[in-house]
Amino acid sequence: MKTKLPLSILLSLATILPTFGQIKIEKVTNTAIVKFANESHLIAEKRNDFFSSIRIYTLGNLPGSAGYPNGEISENIYVAVSEWGESPLQNLFCISDFYGPKFLKWDNEKEKTIDFIIYYGPADKLKTQRFEVAMEGIQLK
Repeated sequence: MKTKLPLSILLSLATILPTFGQIKIEKVTNTAIVKFANESHLIAEKRNDFFSSIRIYTLGNLPGSAGYPNGEISENIYVAVSEWGESPLQNLFCISDFYGPKFLKWDNEKEKTIDFIIYYGPADKLKTQRFEVAMEGIQLK
């Protein structure tokens, strides 16, 4: 026995089906996202049982922002964190201003926190700084 679909259902399907699987390309106009995507540098990444992802990026500031006469820049550090799951909690934190920050190591991994250490500054005055990362925020240690 052949079943015929009502004309209204066929017309609805005809208008809906072409949109599934269509590739859509859009220009991103949010200048902060464009700058981040083009100019940031991933310097560290970690996954563990709690965090599906912890990524640390650097992003340069304006020329001369380091305060040196040669026009060198300072950099901000961005830390992106995400939990596991279908609808994970995700956050992005910005830590500013550093001159020449470099990732040193991950440390002190606990159930819902982890530390990381960076070093920064001119070669003759290097400093280190420890940070504790949690989903809710970052603290100096």
